[in-house]
This record gives sequence, C-alpha cells and structure tokens, in this order.
Amino acid sequence: MSKIRLDRSGVKQLRKIIKNSISSVVAECGKEAYKFLLSEEDCNARYTGYFRSNWNCTVNSVDTSVAPEKRDMKDFYFWDVNKANDRFGKVNLTDRVNITNSVPYVKALNDGGSFEDGRTTPPRRFLELCHGHIASNIKLIIKNAEKSG
Repeated sequence: MSKIRLDRSGVKQLRKIIKNSISSVVAECGKEAYKFLLSEEDCNARYTGYFRSNWNCTVNSVDTSVAPEKRDMKDFYFWDVNKANDRFGKVNLTDRVNITNSVPYVKALNDGGSFEDGRTTPPRRFLELCHGHIASNIKLIIKNAEKSG
C-alpha cells in the first residue's frame, strides 16, 4: 500500500481510490444478487426454466424483455450464470445496476404462489431473501470487490 500525502494531489488520488472501491462493491453486489436469484442452492428455489431464463442484468437501464413463452420442444430455456459478470464487469460510481424478471407472474411467485404444475415453488418472498442475503454477506462481497478491483 502506498502512502498518500494530504495535499491537493493526494486528495485527488484518495477520491479516485474511494470512487473505484465503491464501484467495485456495487458491481459485486449485482453479481451476487444475480447468482442468488438464479441458484437453486442459494435461493432454495425450484424455478421453471422459463422463469429462470428471464432474469436480465443491465446497467443504467431496465430490461423488461421476456423470452417467447411457446418454444419448440427441442429448444431449452437458457440461463447464463455468467451474465452478471459480463454486464457488471465495470461500473462507475454513479451507475445503477438492475436485475429484472418481467414474466407476468413474478409478483405472484414472490407472494408465495406456485407454477401451474404445483411442483415448482420458489420460496415465499425470494426477492426479500435476496436483499437479506446481500446484507448478511456484505463483508465477503467487499472482500471479493477488493480482489477484483
């Protein structure tokens, strides 16, 4: 670690370090939230492929797109666990990271509803669980940000 002088150039240098550190933490929070929402182990969810494939990651905009619901049987719904790493790789201090799922029944699922087949039920309040997961793991997230930043 280098020493920073408390003159004008030192303060500029310190501002830059703080700005980059906060940006890295924001990016890591987005990556961790996306991983949590997609993971059956973390979220303890049993999602359908369609619901899982519709999680979107963006910076400074909201992606409300939804994959076509009717697909050929030979096609599988695809979800990319690395999407957040790609999208949130480098964010700036003022950037806003967004993770969205715009399927029409997302609110009902979060309220504890189940899919039509009755077998696949995400945990009740999985969005709130995600927020709690981030809050309870913030120290680890900051450490990961330090490594990646």
